[in-house]
Amino acid sequence: MNRVLVFFSLLIILCASCSTNDETYNPKNIISKSREDSILLNIVKYTDEHRPDSINLENRFEKKNEPFFKGIMNKYTLDYLYKDKDGTYYYFIYKVARGVDDMYVGIGGKFKLGPDNQLQDFEESFRMWRMLHKDLKVKGAEVYADFINNKPLDKYMNNEKVQYIEFPNDFVGYDKNKKEWVATKLR
Repeated sequence: MNRVLVFFSLLIILCASCSTNDETYNPKNIISKSREDSILLNIVKYTDEHRPDSINLENRFEKKNEPFFKGIMNKYTLDYLYKDKDGTYYYFIYKVARGVDDMYVGIGGKFKLGPDNQLQDFEESFRMWRMLHKDLKVKGAEVYADFINNKPLDKYMNNEKVQYIEFPNDFVGYDKNKKEWVATKLR
């Protein structure tokens, strides 16, 4: 009986902390809806890796390519947003995994906001394994909490059994100049 009571007590505490985090980092409490849409569109331009051949890393922000990115925005959700005292925004988005409609991928990173909602100093800091939405909500909240508190994310990496963070890993890292994931060494 005591074990059941302890289990439910822990479950209530966990649920309460998750709902607090959801509201504390809810983008709607930090920015307007139009700004949220603009920021998400710009994040998608950086993070979507399945662009047509005509859209590359150099021309992805050109007006002629905007319809493509607006067309795929419905696959993305800006789930968490936090702004620190120096003006850096920390984001967590998720998207439908390619080819698997019931699986999702979480992506976290940071940027500063320039004029006209242009992202500056953009960085994709981690990309999570594809997983069910319910699992991503729990694991994503856990990783994001450590991320915004500048805690090391090593415990979430390089562990295919637990499957939190897929990138970076021992072989793939984020190139801040190119704004993309690149091979760091061969397997």
